[in-house]
Amino acid sequence: MVISQSKIWGKTAKYRLKEFLRNFPIFFSFLRMLMDYRYKFSRFLDYFSAKIECLIGPDPKIQPLKLYQVNPDEIKYALESEIKSDWLSPVVPGDWDRNYGSFRNYDIIYSFNNHFNEGTSWEETDFYERAELNIKDPEKEWVGRISPDSFDEFESYLQRVDKLHGEIKDKGFKKQSELGRDRRGVHDSKAYERHEITVCIGREGDFLLESGWHRLSISKSLDLDKVPVRISTRHKKWQEIRRKTKEDCDPPIEGHPDLMELD
Repeated sequence: MVISQSKIWGKTAKYRLKEFLRNFPIFFSFLRMLMDYRYKFSRFLDYFSAKIECLIGPDPKIQPLKLYQVNPDEIKYALESEIKSDWLSPVVPGDWDRNYGSFRNYDIIYSFNNHFNEGTSWEETDFYERAELNIKDPEKEWVGRISPDSFDEFESYLQRVDKLHGEIKDKGFKKQSELGRDRRGVHDSKAYERHEITVCIGREGDFLLESGWHRLSISKSLDLDKVPVRISTRHKKWQEIRRKTKEDCDPPIEGHPDLMELD
């Protein structure tokens, strides 16, 4: 496989910078301190923006960084279109919620289940086969969070997935804020809640996965009852259902997390 020259230069530059900083520990500590303040300020801006959106947004109130406890099995579809907005949690009209795919068509979901619950080796899963084809032919489009450049890189990724599965199985599903306090480097530059499993809600109340494929796939394989989920976007028609539910106190979908405790 041919690796672009720019990637080689980029990795070399990072390595040399790291080696340089190790020779000057005081300067390195100073840079880390500056980065810590930068991360804290970035998170502050997210939380401040969320407060503003809650105050000036539509009724019922939308809390952009609120986490809802959702059964992983209730998330059955994945959004296949990108929603662009300057808001943390916008209300959007249109047909964007019609562009989705069923989880049974995504190899990451059923391959995780095959590996963790049926004892299938990674090498025998469709997920691995797709990655293998992508590594051999970089021109193929990769769908998913990672885009492996080599087998070593992909094997390392699978080891991290196995480790994450073990941690969730043994210690339970932890929120990103808990992980951020436990160790440095977990999504430092944004509000922790923005890196939870994130969904959009379509006009009829369906959860459409936006991000968090790995944790959701593992949660499904472990048959967890509830996981923390952030709602990033709501369809305008669904927001109208929320408004009527608040007025009539009669939710059309009993027990829907987004129709409870409406302010």
